[in-house]
Formats: sequence, structure tokens, C-alpha cells
Amino acid sequence: MECINGIQLNLIKNSITINNLGPNINTEYDEYAPYVSADEEKLFFTSRRLGDHAKNIDKNDGLHYEDIFLSFRRDGFWSPAVNAGNNINSRGHDAICGVFEDGHTMIIFKGGIRRGDLFYVKYNNGEWSKLIDFGRNINTEYHESSACLSSDAKQLYFVSKKPGGFGGRDIYSVIGTLHGENIT
Repeated sequence: MECINGIQLNLIKNSITINNLGPNINTEYDEYAPYVSADEEKLFFTSRRLGDHAKNIDKNDGLHYEDIFLSFRRDGFWSPAVNAGNNINSRGHDAICGVFEDGHTMIIFKGGIRRGDLFYVKYNNGEWSKLIDFGRNINTEYHESSACLSSDAKQLYFVSKKPGGFGGRDIYSVIGTLHGENIT
């Protein structure tokens, strides 16, 4: 059956174009984990480039620490990427895990807290908030590395290395509000 499906899918003409976003986004360093806001006006990504917050080198792999960068679509082009700033980036690993539909809330991984934990930040009045901890139901003494929110904003899915799972890293979910409020 898979062969038949493959043959049929191969008959469909795809019109896919892959474009490099160019020097406003890409550098000689690693850029990855891109997220685009629902209105397609904001691009968020993680980079291991040299910058204000990534001066130090990770002894484990010899690369700069991760930081989160932003770019904005202006007249059909992406603006030069800028560091997301001091409320988000630190001297440790800071990586983006997700962006809510509104483009004003980011889920981020902080490598320098415990063994790695998840936080979110909100954009209000021209700046990103301080880190908001997802709390002990999500962040444990073990490594929590990634998360995403359901489209109705009622369920958070996250990855943890805590014991009791089926493998080294497992996917868990939490339903409801965090800290007594919806995080969107």
C-alpha cells in the first residue's frame, strides 16, 4: 500500500521553492529552530553566533552559547536580526522552543537553570517581560528541553528527562492554567 501511495504522490506536481533568507538572518554560525508568528511578520530563531550575550564558549562543544534572535518583515523582506535582549538572553544557553499565535509570547529553554528548564516571556509596551517560570509541575530537577502550546491554549506539551518515562526524553502534557492565569 505504501508503494502505491508513493507512486500516486509522486505524480502530483509540487511547486515548492526553497529560499535562503540571506545575510540579514544567516551568518557563518549556526541558526536553527525558526518560528514565524501567525501574521508572518516576526521571525524568531536560535543562533550560536558571536554577540553581546554569546561571548563565552561552551566547553562541551567549542561553540558560542545559544541566544534568541528576532527579525521583522518589512516590505516583503526580513530586517537584520537583533538579539532578543537581556530579559531573555544570558551568558548560558537560551533557545526558543515556541511562539504563541499572537507573536507576543515565547517559550524559551534556559540551560543555566538547574539542568535546563522552560520559561515563557511576554511582549508588552515595547519590551519582553522577565522570565516567567512554568513552575514545579513542569520544571523539575531533571532536564526539560522543549515545549509547545495547543492551539486552544489549554494544554502545554513538554519534554522532560525525568525518571518514570519510556525513554531518555519523554513528552508530557499539562491541562489548565499556569500560575492561575492563561499564559496566552
